[in-house]
Amino acid sequence: MKGKGNKIVITVVLATLVFFGIYKYNTRMPKGTTSKDQIMEKMSYSIDTLFGIDMQYNSDRFSEDVNEYRIFIYKNERTKRFVFPIRDKNTGKTHYCYLASYVSTTGYETKMATDIDHDNWSRMIEKRVASIENDNPAKKDYQYTISNYYLYYSGISEEWLNDELKYDN
Repeated sequence: MKGKGNKIVITVVLATLVFFGIYKYNTRMPKGTTSKDQIMEKMSYSIDTLFGIDMQYNSDRFSEDVNEYRIFIYKNERTKRFVFPIRDKNTGKTHYCYLASYVSTTGYETKMATDIDHDNWSRMIEKRVASIENDNPAKKDYQYTISNYYLYYSGISEEWLNDELKYDN
């Protein structure tokens, strides 16, 4: 009877540890917001940077592509949230971030991450700069056209935009 009692205790302890491990794995990331508008507002500085570079170097194609879907928000398929653990390669620190991408008019896609609590921390997702940690697959969840992004989220001034489009045409 003693042996059977020990097995039950060991089974209960193991089940508790497994349950706690699964709970900890699923809940260790902050939830972040579910509002796509808030995510776009947080990511707008990073997107504006890529947007401006694309406009300066590809303004001939840029004005033709304003109604193309070029900006995407990603959802973490494992957690079903918009938050991803991102490791900064320089510091080794993990930041919890929103993830978006911008596809230039030449077709090059750049993914970027912005910390959910510190808007001034943003990194490109590139093997020498930052990467998504562990098993957190990213799936495109929502898309924006350049014109839609510019109207609602961009901080780029209309004067600068008009000057850039006139400069090359």
